[in-house]
Amino acid sequence: MNNGDNNRLLVSLSADSIYRHSIVRLSIFGEMPFKAQLPGKLLMLIHGVYSDNSSQWIKSSSIEGKHNIQADLLNVITEKKVQNITSFGPEASYGMRYYPFVSSLIASKIVVDTGVISSIVIDLPDVYRLIWYKSKVAQANGQFANLDHAYNPEHSKYLFSWNEQYLSNAVNLDISIRHGSSHMLELVSFPIFYFVLALIGVAIASLPNKSGLVGAAIVAAWTFMLRKWGSSALPQRDTILTFSYIIAGAIISFWGLTWILVKYWALLGIVIVIPFVWISIYAGKTYSLEGCLPDSLAKFWSKHIASRDRHQKEVADNS
Repeated sequence: MNNGDNNRLLVSLSADSIYRHSIVRLSIFGEMPFKAQLPGKLLMLIHGVYSDNSSQWIKSSSIEGKHNIQADLLNVITEKKVQNITSFGPEASYGMRYYPFVSSLIASKIVVDTGVISSIVIDLPDVYRLIWYKSKVAQANGQFANLDHAYNPEHSKYLFSWNEQYLSNAVNLDISIRHGSSHMLELVSFPIFYFVLALIGVAIASLPNKSGLVGAAIVAAWTFMLRKWGSSALPQRDTILTFSYIIAGAIISFWGLTWILVKYWALLGIVIVIPFVWISIYAGKTYSLEGCLPDSLAKFWSKHIASRDRHQKEVADNS
């Protein structure tokens, strides 16, 4: 440890989202003066002063007897890379186009002088959650932190802390973040159940041999899906969630038409329904555990994004 062993520093990192270029508010608090090297790119220094020796070091400022550094930073949160994709466009990372399968990392180092880091708090909207067993914070001596979670309906805080004997002046952060399970239930799991129920409802509506009932059931299903899609807090229109709703709507429409035309032979459509449902469930489970999609699905969607972007660029160049 350094000469500031008695100066216990609390570090706080907060952000409103986990997309690329999200701004992170870093705050460091201590009882005595200290200096720190900040991760990422400094956008705004709110509290603190530049060190005389090097612009890489920031000195704490004193407010009501407490010493702190507070700054807004860029490039602290980075989107998780899609495996086996070597390009650098939106198809290469789990960002907006992969919504709701958004996944990011905090892979940074924080170094202080005249003090030791006793704990780190990660403060995020509750819609985002850390992947518990893939999030590690370690002191310079290699000692990993204990992790605790303070839940709040709007914000969740994650506390990384160590026993006194393991404290040092530098920590390495390797933290994985994704959408929380409750949010994914609303965006992925529940719509799958609604989709299956809609198929059953359309099949039942076809039994009286009245095509009008089937048409009404299809319209009702589409209306419900549009309402769910519109309330999904989409960061943009062209996402994997939008694509999934279009596919689901097409399957329901085809399902209803076949029930009108060939009745019980329409049950053969299950060979399309089962893979769609299985892929959706498997994708959600893989994302929950690993913060990514199954390789084949990620590769497919990456190619789709690249193709869409090439088309948009061609249209723009020819206009």
